[in-house]
Amino acid sequence: MELINLRYDLTPHHYLSMIVCEFGNIPPHSVPNVIKEMAKQLDEDESEEDSSDESHNSSDAQDDLF
Repeated sequence: MELINLRYDLTPHHYLSMIVCEFGNIPPHSVPNVIKEMAKQLDEDESEEDSSDESHNSSDAQDDLF
C-alpha cells in the first residue's frame, strides 16, 4: 500500500515562483494537475495489480481441475 503524504502550506501562490518536487520544477498553478495525474496513476497501478491477482487465481483454479 502506498500513501501520498501531502503537506499543505498556506503561503499564497503569488509569493511562489516554482515548486521543486520529484517530478521536477513545476509552477504553482500546475500543482492540482500533478495531483490528479498522480491519483490517476495510482488507480491504474492498483487496477493492474488486482487484474494480475485475479488471473493468477483463475489459473490456480484451472490447475486444480486437472
